[in-house]
Amino acid sequence: MKFYHIADVHLGAVPDRGRPYSEQRRQDIWDTFRDMIHLAVREQPDCLFVCGDLFHRQPLKRELKEVDYLFSLIPDTRVFLMAGNHDFAGEGSAYRRFSWSPNVFFFSQEKLSAVSLELFQETARRSGIRHLTVYGHSYQKREYREALYDRVCPLEKEGVHVLMAHGGDASHIPMDYGKIASGGFDYVAMGHIHRPAIWQGGKLMPVGVDGVSASTSMTGNRTMPPGTRAESAAGMAGDRMMKAGVRAENVTEMSGNLTMRSEGYSELGISENLRHTTGAAFVDSCMAYAGAPEPLEVNDVGAHGFIKGEISIDPRTGDHRTRVEFVPVARRTYVSVEIPVTASTTGLELEDRVRRLTGGKATISQQDQERLLSVDPIHAEQHAGGYVGQKPDSQRYRGMDREVQVASGYLYRIVLTGERDPQWEPNVDRLLALENVADVTDYTRPAWDWEALSRQYQGQLIGRFLAEYEGRELSPAEQLSRTYGLEALLTARGGEI
Repeated sequence: MKFYHIADVHLGAVPDRGRPYSEQRRQDIWDTFRDMIHLAVREQPDCLFVCGDLFHRQPLKRELKEVDYLFSLIPDTRVFLMAGNHDFAGEGSAYRRFSWSPNVFFFSQEKLSAVSLELFQETARRSGIRHLTVYGHSYQKREYREALYDRVCPLEKEGVHVLMAHGGDASHIPMDYGKIASGGFDYVAMGHIHRPAIWQGGKLMPVGVDGVSASTSMTGNRTMPPGTRAESAAGMAGDRMMKAGVRAENVTEMSGNLTMRSEGYSELGISENLRHTTGAAFVDSCMAYAGAPEPLEVNDVGAHGFIKGEISIDPRTGDHRTRVEFVPVARRTYVSVEIPVTASTTGLELEDRVRRLTGGKATISQQDQERLLSVDPIHAEQHAGGYVGQKPDSQRYRGMDREVQVASGYLYRIVLTGERDPQWEPNVDRLLALENVADVTDYTRPAWDWEALSRQYQGQLIGRFLAEYEGRELSPAEQLSRTYGLEALLTARGGEI
């Protein structure tokens, strides 16, 4: 059984509001969502799990119609949808009144519920799976402080069990990831955290930022023959035993309302590619945060996309196996770039340097190019020709035997460092107005001639203050303390800084 797992699309959001490119970013989010659906049209996954915050706020009916149109393009893919903390399905929500296409199931209840259905014969033949049970619910208010998922186990049904979850912090359904991962589900599809992460080796590993490679596959298994009772699965996991009564209080079984077309369904033929894994680790049940397909604010650094996976059952042993892969699709990527300044740097010079770096109008210096590549190794091949900015590029992922073309551009977090002329300060507002600049942090310090200042103010308050720092090597904190102290004293006496 092949699936897509997406979350936190945040349709309607306007990242970096007020920047010259912010309205384009709003459209980027819609376009990237459409790209994922168009990819599903070609690849024909059996299921699409949308794990909350599809919208940035309460959706309008016309927006739901746009989304439903896209879902209707994949009639042979079962779409499971839940509302998160941003687009919660509260009183008066358009979610509650909307009629979805036949292949879409919306978890409208606040309480965790389950829907079971039979898979296509072709899927059953290929994967050994005939029955699928999906568990989910929808937020109906902004916050839930109860740990709703930690004590949930699958119902006593044969086949594959998938839990859809949204949360992970103190205000939005706190999670004990170890308990959830060992709960007996074949896959736990999570949303709310905007950076992708995959459960590996007993912990969540971030994708692409000092963690799992963006092109890696992960595997997990659940050695659980069809029909095994949930209590036994919990015992095998080793964390705790779950009684049927406890489980029944947390999961309500629902009848499925999905009707599917079977004509035109074809095998995807990507199993061989997924067998080749990089850094794979087996876990009791595979679990991941898909992350936001597009970065939504300056701290959303690194790769962004969705999770693609496959679940199968060995017909000889009954072992369940889940394999997942992260697929980068984002049009934009936030990167932090450190730009050092010196006492000779001028304001116009700094603006030109930032403009060349961020606008894609010219080839940047070798030093700046190496600095940029060092902070963004995932997309380093994009810069092989020295071109930066919004140039389209080819990003590859290994789940298919072809390349996917992804238009990608960079939004820059500029960090200014070094010692500058004491009579000049960088104009942060002007730098923020430049193309593709998302944020500017000024860590520069005045390049004072400390010996000359000590001589100039000898015997005065400033001279005595500077004498406290003489005769030893200063730590970075002491250097800052000396700089800030001098500036405060000069300001207090009306001197020029």
